[in-house]
Amino acid sequence: MTDWVNIDGAPEQEGWYAIHYSWDAEEGSFVDTNYFNGGEWVESYPIIQFAWPFSTKEDAADWADKHDYITW
Repeated sequence: MTDWVNIDGAPEQEGWYAIHYSWDAEEGSFVDTNYFNGGEWVESYPIIQFAWPFSTKEDAADWADKHDYITW
């Protein structure tokens, strides 16, 4: 599988992604999933990294949980 990719624009492919996001650097970062529909992210998270693409939301969530290493 892939490693985290630092966000620089949007993914090139539609699908479920594992994401790292942060609302406030003092609060830290969190992992979750988000769907990219080919034009935009479905949920409005302040994404800092993503890993892509996964077949299902569950696969993306499992991968995100296992690769949650960012701390502020």
